[in-house]
Amino acid sequence: MLDPSEDIFTNTLCLDDGEYTIFEGIWEGAGFYTQLAVQAISFPRSSDEISSLRKSITALLKLSSEIVRRRMLSRYEYGASEPIRQISLKDAEWGRRNRRSVSFTLQELKTLEVELEDLAAFGFLPDYKSKLVDSVVGNSPLDRYPLGYHNEEVVVLAPTAISSAIRYFVIEFFQANNALEHGSGLLAYAYRDLLDRIGIFGASNRPDLEFEKTDKGFFSSVVKEVDLGRWLNIVFVVDAFDGFEEGGLVEPANDPHRFDKEINASIDHAYKIAAKSPNFREMITLTVGCGLGRAISHAITAKNREKWRQCSLSAYDLVVISQIDQPDPLLIWQLLDAQDAVHRNGVRLQNINGLINLLAWSQSLDGHLVPHESMPDDFFGDNTFLVIDQNSQKQLRYDVAVKTDRRLLTSPYGEQLEMRKISDEQFPTERHLPLYGYEGFLDGRGIPLAYVMSAGQVWWGEVNTPTAERRDHAYARWQLLKTWLPRLADILTRHLPEARLSFLLHLTFNGNVGDSGGYDAPGTYDASLDAISISTDADKNAVFLEIGEGFEHGVFNAENVAERALMVRAIQGFFRLCNEPLPEDLLEEIVSGVVPNSDARQTHRYASMEIRDLLRSRLPRKLIKTSRIDEGALKLGLGWRFRDRSEGALIEGVEPCTQFLNKVTRELTNDLRAEIGKYSKDALLRLCLTNHEIAAVDRQQWRRTSRAILALRDQSPDARNVIINNEFELNGIFASCRNVAEMAVCDALDEGGLLPGKLDFARMLSRAMLIFHLGNNSNCMRWGAMEPTIKITPQGDIHANHDFSDQVIQPYAHAGTSSSIDEDIKRYPERIFDGQRPKKQQARSIDLEFEAAFLAEMGGSIEEYKILIESIEDRAFVQQSPIITERLSELSQVSTDIGKLAPEVARRIIQRMMLVPRQTWDTIPNGCLDKDIRFWRFRRQLSIVRRPFLALSEQSDPVVMVAPGMLRDSFAYLVSNYYSASFPLEQIESVEMRRYKSHTDDIRGSEFEIKVQEKFDLLGWSTYRGKTLSEILGANLDRDYGDIDVLAISPGRDRILVIECKDLLERKTPGEIAEQISKFQGVSANGKRDLLRKHLDRLEKLQAESGAVKTFCNAERDAEIEGWLVFSNIVPMQWAWGELQSKSKIVVFDDIARIFQ
Repeated sequence: MLDPSEDIFTNTLCLDDGEYTIFEGIWEGAGFYTQLAVQAISFPRSSDEISSLRKSITALLKLSSEIVRRRMLSRYEYGASEPIRQISLKDAEWGRRNRRSVSFTLQELKTLEVELEDLAAFGFLPDYKSKLVDSVVGNSPLDRYPLGYHNEEVVVLAPTAISSAIRYFVIEFFQANNALEHGSGLLAYAYRDLLDRIGIFGASNRPDLEFEKTDKGFFSSVVKEVDLGRWLNIVFVVDAFDGFEEGGLVEPANDPHRFDKEINASIDHAYKIAAKSPNFREMITLTVGCGLGRAISHAITAKNREKWRQCSLSAYDLVVISQIDQPDPLLIWQLLDAQDAVHRNGVRLQNINGLINLLAWSQSLDGHLVPHESMPDDFFGDNTFLVIDQNSQKQLRYDVAVKTDRRLLTSPYGEQLEMRKISDEQFPTERHLPLYGYEGFLDGRGIPLAYVMSAGQVWWGEVNTPTAERRDHAYARWQLLKTWLPRLADILTRHLPEARLSFLLHLTFNGNVGDSGGYDAPGTYDASLDAISISTDADKNAVFLEIGEGFEHGVFNAENVAERALMVRAIQGFFRLCNEPLPEDLLEEIVSGVVPNSDARQTHRYASMEIRDLLRSRLPRKLIKTSRIDEGALKLGLGWRFRDRSEGALIEGVEPCTQFLNKVTRELTNDLRAEIGKYSKDALLRLCLTNHEIAAVDRQQWRRTSRAILALRDQSPDARNVIINNEFELNGIFASCRNVAEMAVCDALDEGGLLPGKLDFARMLSRAMLIFHLGNNSNCMRWGAMEPTIKITPQGDIHANHDFSDQVIQPYAHAGTSSSIDEDIKRYPERIFDGQRPKKQQARSIDLEFEAAFLAEMGGSIEEYKILIESIEDRAFVQQSPIITERLSELSQVSTDIGKLAPEVARRIIQRMMLVPRQTWDTIPNGCLDKDIRFWRFRRQLSIVRRPFLALSEQSDPVVMVAPGMLRDSFAYLVSNYYSASFPLEQIESVEMRRYKSHTDDIRGSEFEIKVQEKFDLLGWSTYRGKTLSEILGANLDRDYGDIDVLAISPGRDRILVIECKDLLERKTPGEIAEQISKFQGVSANGKRDLLRKHLDRLEKLQAESGAVKTFCNAERDAEIEGWLVFSNIVPMQWAWGELQSKSKIVVFDDIARIFQ
């Protein structure tokens, strides 16, 4: 029985003389190794022998590409996973069709520019037929000689053997010239060039490889600290082709220990370098076999090295992993550690296809290495074996092949450029856009772009930015071209009269690229248009645009006037190039197709008043995120740590489930505290705040550009979901960073301690996030929103019914975030720097009662808080640091352009917002409750959202760490929540703020009722507010039902709405959402009615006395009496109403007009 396929069906080579598509056949990486074989023989100086060799290879590759074309296959065909088990030889049509696709007449060879003698080296002779029976697949005469000749036709007998035939051909060439060692050296050069071009685990890691020649062959070794204290040593071993004559490409080299001495010496050298580093944790040696497809066995005699591990990978798989989305060398640690965690749990993974298959397997299981849901109940115990899928890596290889597609294209200047596909990792739906970029920089032309149309036409784009002083400004102009070139090409191709093979759009920006403004008024469309001049070059089919300062001025406009003007000039230029008239109406039609609206744009300029704008360049570029692999490893065995298997895997009931989850979260919290307790407080807090600020800058950019993102994508729901999902991910990072920081203030080490690396920190975030989720599950079960059933899988993962999350939490969060996006879209014009330099915004008028209450509660006035924040931001800007650390006494010296503070006032304010170390993290200070330290709670008093000043010690004048960006956010959060009376009463200390909250709570409901009444009045309904049932029914009732918030009668008098108005506080966490929903179940418990039950009692009484109600309302006899709850904002009850919908309906205030118009 044949194994399932482990690689794609077709693959495309990009060589210096063209592009060719081959069939991968039985090989893994056939295209990869074929390309390297051809490149290896291309290094020597040109000779007749090499030219003849290349000519034969090219001829064979042309046949392969033609077969692919005839069979209408793509450049990268995924192919079936399982082979066809049976072929009917009686199917004459099938046989004829397939014979025709692999047969070539002499005329067809001529058309392909293939000489018959060039194919002779691959011809299958009659004598070879007898050898087939005793041959092994992969090392048979057919694998070397896949062509037959019959009736003046060349027949490709084995299309899938074309790759192996070329590789055999190349190796035999060196063998025949007694130059296998030389060939191995040329292969080493080919690998060096390849790895230098793509990098190892990402383009930023380009090693300076030098292959060393030994009497055993070529090898190279590099070592690098990839994370604080973690060193990666990669040893590259090049195939010396020993034993090739006997085993061909199938059998590995004869002596797997031939490099043992050299490899161990290089490992020792790397280990000595790594071990000398002050923060050394571990070194992993990754041995990489660099050959042409046969297995390269390089066993290493084990040596006793502390904190050292080793693993191996083929060069092909290393290149694939290095080109996945967001590649990271720490993947090696994550995979090996996860595998060790599985082993510690008693399971032995049977994985014969190495690290790449393990990675792909984990991706298919969302980070897990064990498919928990499909495991039988008895899948536990020592030496339990799990055979993972052998071909998990196929999808991964396919995705990378498509993403990194390379093309050899002839530019308008006549040179051939190797171009690589540009894949947008943020928007998966755009990954198949055939847009390519040059992997280099050309003087005066930048990084050329090529948009390849389906008909073969190529639209080229180039950007020259001679005035740009910073690379990021030049890059922004390249991004502009990248955005508009495909849109321009798609539209113009339908309108231009001439079908040319290529066009070129060359942009030269001569203005002050990256200008920060200083204009008296926004730039205009006309001024932007006037700043762009056109010239054409018929020989190059090119349009050249010279773009002046007016364009840069036009960027400072809330509407897209600058880029629209640029597209207008480009369109005019191409019509001029083709000598075609361009009527105004046609121009407008084309422009509208390219630039669909005034919001669609790539370039943005904002009022850089926020401290994050000024200091974003001082932050690391890469955000530390949690890893699915780490999260999966963390869950292994978790449930059985806290429950004996004899108790069973199933836990049912609210009390048993919440007790179990509380125990798990408590112990996970202790685990996290113990881990944090190993690290330096200063270093860990700095990392927490830095990562938080990177995430904040990322979120800020997404929010600012959401209007343009959606406009460029025709308001696509998929694009909106990308923005929403990114917000969800960042929210998780914000919460985890804050939670780890809160613990670190108390439990990290004041002196000494480890310095945290990225992997250490990411795993802390993962643990904090798991605590958050399990704590919320407990609360959701407690409030009756989540089914109180838990199942512990055989391997210890904790499973529960997540219908509540899927049906309520997720759609509610999605809708809320989508609403926030709409608010960001509305605010975009306010953020554009489109006039005078921005002035300090005037504070909105806040009533005196609140200002007095804030002063009493927070120890300083709102204005004093602003002065302090301004002082902190000034310090950060002077220090050019997004995180500042100074003593409390130093921070209390406040003098700014907007005012000064007495030191005692500044100190009092800082201390009011300071998180100070406690004896232990779980020590609850006076005035706080246990829930104030629970990660899954919102509006906690001991959160750094409310206390962004972090004291590093308990001294009277402690060193304090603060992120100015977070400080301003915290101030806005405090003012907003105090002003809206959102904080619970038990968290308010002053009499003044308690009085303010009581007053605000009293009037909030009545104000919203008035707002709802006025809305219905505008729609033509008749309304009453605050009517009692006794007034409506004209009779004394058995009890007090309360009054009706709003009673509305339709203009046609055929509908009567009994409206309950609710202006509720927004709930953030799943537990709080569940608690809110529990108050709207329409039930009574212990004699107390919930909020919905009160409304339903009134409604049912009125429906029972409908005649009196209709009389009071002067309504029609058949008028319906309906119950409605009107909420001020989106609420989770909209997705949790269920059967209650038949009793009373829900509407959000903003939807009233749409529903009741």
